[in-house]
Amino acid sequence: MKTAIALLGRSPERGQVKTRLARSIGDDAALAAYRAMLFTGVSRAVATGLDTYLYATAPEHADIRRLASAFDVQPEQQPEGDLGERMASVFRQLHRHYHRVLLVGTDCPWLRSGHYWQALGALSAADVVLQAAVDGGYVLIGSADAGIWAQQQPFAGVRFGTGMARQDTLDVLARRGCRVACPGRSGDVDTVDDLRAWQAREGGQIEQAGKFWERSHDD
Repeated sequence: MKTAIALLGRSPERGQVKTRLARSIGDDAALAAYRAMLFTGVSRAVATGLDTYLYATAPEHADIRRLASAFDVQPEQQPEGDLGERMASVFRQLHRHYHRVLLVGTDCPWLRSGHYWQALGALSAADVVLQAAVDGGYVLIGSADAGIWAQQQPFAGVRFGTGMARQDTLDVLARRGCRVACPGRSGDVDTVDDLRAWQAREGGQIEQAGKFWERSHDD
């Protein structure tokens, strides 16, 4: 069965990414952190060997083009609408060609290949898989049922950006009769504490990302 990974992210522009984090560390530091997350997310998705797509707010942005070229991923225009509408649109697009689709954000640098394979294993007996975030949201949503996303506003009522996002999504899917699996738990990087935890655990990965962007901007 063909599988794709889709990453949703903003194009890296100062003042436009990780704005909550930027209030504590400044726009420049937040941009550097986001570039490191973007590099990490793409590199680890590609490491699975699965087809990987990067849905960016501006796929023509120079940094997006550099990253896509370096990892041979397909840059795509992120759909219009709120988060739920954008996610549903990506599922509809990719389900035309793939039986299983895994969708993640680009600010979830804890995700590794094992998380993707765990999610795919769960989809063997489920229509949808959610990997929980520690803040009440989720860092990954996967689908093995194209029909779910063909329905009108499949995420209607989900309070994204709050601690109720995961439960709301589970409630919506339950009302639609979907079989849902929820393996594992991970985190994203929204606060200074989140960033420090990531830096402490994966300083080498962040350094690698920094070197990539330095080389790219010197070219």
